Amino acid sequence: MFRSFLSSSFRSVAKRASPSQGVRGNGLLKQRSARFYQAEAPKRTPEEIAKRTNRTFFVVFGGGSLLSLGYVGAVAANVTQAPGVTEEEAEQMEPMERVSKIWKFAHDLVFEPYKEKLLPDFQEFLFGGGPVPQDFNAPPTLVLDLDETMVHTEWSRSRGHRTMKRQNLDAFLQHISQMYEVVVYAPVINTYGEAVVNQLEGIEMPDPFNPNPPPVNPKNYITHRLYRESTKYEDGVYKKDISRLNRDLRKVIVIDDSDKESEMAKDNRILVKPFTGGRDSTFMELVPILEHLHQVAMRGGDVRVALKEMELEGKEDLRGAFRDYMKKKKAAAKPAAGGFLKFN
Repeated sequence: MFRSFLSSSFRSVAKRASPSQGVRGNGLLKQRSARFYQAEAPKRTPEEIAKRTNRTFFVVFGGGSLLSLGYVGAVAANVTQAPGVTEEEAEQMEPMERVSKIWKFAHDLVFEPYKEKLLPDFQEFLFGGGPVPQDFNAPPTLVLDLDETMVHTEWSRSRGHRTMKRQNLDAFLQHISQMYEVVVYAPVINTYGEAVVNQLEGIEMPDPFNPNPPPVNPKNYITHRLYRESTKYEDGVYKKDISRLNRDLRKVIVIDDSDKESEMAKDNRILVKPFTGGRDSTFMELVPILEHLHQVAMRGGDVRVALKEMELEGKEDLRGAFRDYMKKKKAAAKPAAGGFLKFN
């Protein structure tokens, strides 16, 4: 009986969904669902789609602009937070002038170094603000990049993040720090830079579970640390602005692996090949060059002139280039005819 009921039901459905009724293949359900979707989602012309897109864009953009202007207007009341603006000057400013000051202040926060003098005066951090001795001769400043110059950081699925020091880095810093004011100037975020530099200086992260941590004895190779907030953002690159270092540029030397990041220090830089791991002799090649430049700076010379004469730009063999420079210098200093010394 049940079987006869099923067969009669199938025959009635097939009769209603027969080709004579205008439905082909898939039955009444598909036909009705097709009619439903056609009624609910009518086709739009390209012009209608373009109008709707433009309307959405203007609503979102206009709303965001109004919110931004409202925020700037609210902040403009406290325009004295912009550097160089006193309360008296702020009271006399017109509203649009206040907005202009705040916009410039916000722009400089993103694109310019965060302050005019990135390093303190020698009088401040060497002599505690006291008088500077008359015979004081400020040491030259060595600016070192971090990533791909001193260290290389990589990530793998098996080991995670791993930072490798360039070969002979510790010996290099120990030797050079006795002659130079060493500054790490890198376009990296502060937390990453501090973690790496602390490791280089022998400063371990404190153990919260150790009530009696061992005493910290930093190596004190690096005098100052400057990170991304101290760079100038231009053309999509964080560049080192050595004009803000508050140092005599005749005594500033920059060691970097990136041509673009050190573009603002072309006359003061020594470009090295990027470090990506493995054996490397770059720091050992740099030692005699920096020893010579130290002598030049301490005798009142200009390291930029000496670097130009060395012609190190684009040279992979720094040792060979420096050797050729010293040969030319010795040849020029040989006694000329008549027994007189020849000076350049």
